[in-house]
Amino acid sequence: MNYDYGDPIMATEIDATAEAGFRDIGKFSPKEYFVGIAYARQISAQFAVGGQLKYAYQDLLGGDIKTRVAFETPDGWVQEEHEANTGMIAFDIGTVYNTGFRDLHLAMSFRNFGGEVKYERESFDIPLNFHFGVNGSLFKLFDAEMENMDLAMQLEYLHPRDWTERAKLGLEYSFNDMVFVRGGYKYNYSSEGLTFGAGLKVGLPMGGVRIDYAYKDAGESLFDAVQVFSLGLDF
Repeated sequence: MNYDYGDPIMATEIDATAEAGFRDIGKFSPKEYFVGIAYARQISAQFAVGGQLKYAYQDLLGGDIKTRVAFETPDGWVQEEHEANTGMIAFDIGTVYNTGFRDLHLAMSFRNFGGEVKYERESFDIPLNFHFGVNGSLFKLFDAEMENMDLAMQLEYLHPRDWTERAKLGLEYSFNDMVFVRGGYKYNYSSEGLTFGAGLKVGLPMGGVRIDYAYKDAGESLFDAVQVFSLGLDF
């Protein structure tokens, strides 16, 4: 996976001798990419496990521009140049367990196992995350016989190393595997909260067409709510 930040950006630095108080030092183009290899295996009819080994690289400046970092020493202030790039190796591991009880599934994963990353003069741990999830059909869970209808539930708990705990809850009502109504909530997210949407799936002789709409509340952020429309074709 590779990210493209578009056209190069002009870089400046403070210069008290310049009329504007700064001067141009050239253009830079941030670069980052991610590569990985994953493997998963069905251990039994109810239990599956998988893992991924990955490498991520980020260069915030690109080109020949370097950052200048000033720090104090016993002999006075010293300024050093540093390249604003770093790379890391990490791996993920996860499991899925079918409880066998009324379509109830449990999932767990640890993401971003790895060592420290050094950036300029500082070292820090990469963001290790623990995920735990539950999904299944609420109709089946409560042993309710509902012909041509289903109510799917998904609950996810996230415990990151560098942030407070978060949680997501989502529900999807479906009728005849054709009409879908969805709703969800993200707890303890800084700029997201309530979400809802709908979908329509129409079967065709050569496959099918699926149209979906989603609304995401932006919470107390400066941005407006996000609305997403998508069209899918099955062959």
